[in-house]
Amino acid sequence: MQKVINDSLKRIGVTPDPRIMALWYVAKKIADENGVPDVSIGRFLPEDKEYFEALNELRYNLKDFTLGTHVEHVEKLLKRRTPDELYNEYTDRLNRRTLGQFYTPPVIAERMIYPYRGGSVIFDIGAGTGIFLSTAVEHGFSQLIAIEISPILCDITRYNLRRVGSMLKIIWADFMVEEDLPEAYLWISNPPYTRHHYIPAYAKEAYDMIVEKYGVKPSRMWSLYMYFFAKIVGERGKWRYATFICPRSLYDSVHSQQLRVWMLKLRLIRIMEVFHDQRIFEEVETGPVILHLTSEGSTSITFRNCLMSPNGIKILNEKVKNYNELNPLLPWTNIAIGDVKVGKGLKLGQLFRVMRGVATGANDYFALSEEEVKKYKLPQSVLIRVIAKSRYCLKNIFTESDWEELRLKNKEVYLLDLSKDEEHPAVKAYIELGEKLGVDKRSLVKTRKKWYYIERRDPPPIFVTYLS
Repeated sequence: MQKVINDSLKRIGVTPDPRIMALWYVAKKIADENGVPDVSIGRFLPEDKEYFEALNELRYNLKDFTLGTHVEHVEKLLKRRTPDELYNEYTDRLNRRTLGQFYTPPVIAERMIYPYRGGSVIFDIGAGTGIFLSTAVEHGFSQLIAIEISPILCDITRYNLRRVGSMLKIIWADFMVEEDLPEAYLWISNPPYTRHHYIPAYAKEAYDMIVEKYGVKPSRMWSLYMYFFAKIVGERGKWRYATFICPRSLYDSVHSQQLRVWMLKLRLIRIMEVFHDQRIFEEVETGPVILHLTSEGSTSITFRNCLMSPNGIKILNEKVKNYNELNPLLPWTNIAIGDVKVGKGLKLGQLFRVMRGVATGANDYFALSEEEVKKYKLPQSVLIRVIAKSRYCLKNIFTESDWEELRLKNKEVYLLDLSKDEEHPAVKAYIELGEKLGVDKRSLVKTRKKWYYIERRDPPPIFVTYLS
């Protein structure tokens, strides 16, 4: 039973930890004591049934899986800290990234809800810890409905909204396969930023069949947020307005062209707000886009280039385009950013031999911080010093001390070459962890002779960031 429970927790991005069990127990207990309605259980994929049944049994027997000392500690911490902060501290970053769990900053939640203030019913898709619902309360929504696949996050949301009582309804289910979806004035979502290779083959096959019923053909490279978007649009008869935040690739990539053709046909988009070259979500490199949709249809789209600050959102540029001016084969977010004039010049290849960096196929697994190296007890023999992200190398000259500064800040400064010491017990254990997480099944990784063998590169004298 314990193994099933452990495997089930990993399905929702949680490594078994007595502290997370205590947090879950306390959040559920306090929500129950405040009369918050319990979750209603919806649908999951058949292949996941065993795991979610185990989670359900665990949820109603949490007391048996928690230690009193941990419960007392969590209760004390909750007097000065939020459960959101504790959840992030107690859960593994690698697992959260695999599931695409990136939480919405309050200023973004405000931006996505304020235009619909005074609405009646809001439906939050992938609620996380309930930031959208909390913001909706402030703006006069009278009924709050959410769907969330993690039962732990369901109970944290119940805890965070314990003051609203019967206004709240939470559905514990997989949004993509749930059929009993509510009608609402506003559907809202910050969906999982999960890359396509993290989606199990059985899930992708099921999700493909679902979105095909709406009249769009998915690409095998679709990420989970693209499936969420397609389902929200496909269920447009159940909402008046919808607002959605996702990476720019939804509107720019080759793999989403069919979606853009579909969007042009339906004409549901009112406003597209692009955050160009700005990190909104921690550890997410891509600039996001807030999309505002109306089921009543629109004749044009307002494109905005936006900048987030602690005081709110500033609009840097705005353009209005009629639908008949838009080409689904071209990137759309450039319309918001503005045209970039390019003069005549030399091709880079005329001056240099240009090569990309190491493509690991799973940076969250192969690029680690010193803290993570210590956690997994990996030997020095498999570590290569690395500049893992372009934003870590913004100076004209990158020195040894710059790398050391990154190391002290616990940034990803080591690239793993596991082939150098395959028989070391800690290396063997880390390879096994990668296989449990499905790293070996990812599209690039699985093409190698041994999946954990990485490319070899000599350090180049000059770095140039891509898209610069």
